[in-house]
Amino acid sequence: MKTLLKLGATLSLAGVFAYGADWDAKLIDAVCYDTTQAKSTGDKLDRECAPTATTAAFAIHTDDKVYKLDSSGNEKAAALTQAGAVKREKDGDMKVKVEGSLQGNIVNVKSIKGR
Repeated sequence: MKTLLKLGATLSLAGVFAYGADWDAKLIDAVCYDTTQAKSTGDKLDRECAPTATTAAFAIHTDDKVYKLDSSGNEKAAALTQAGAVKREKDGDMKVKVEGSLQGNIVNVKSIKGR
């Protein structure tokens, strides 16, 4: 009986961690973020770390936090930026909608599209 209860609890927790989420966020260059995060915040961070056509590692900046994208998400974000599917707004932001699941500080991306 104890084994069955432990199994049930483990599966319940696994379901919580695998739960999907959506983020409306700003796409940024993760390498730039790693080097400037101590110096830049908010809109300044979004402008200074806006991705370019050569960006290979991406992150998303939500209202309160920055999350890095997994390797699949990096490939999808690179394809979007190179195809021009994510447009830079007047203020320099590149807004995206990301669907996926969070594992620590990494988003396992299911889909990403420009907003």
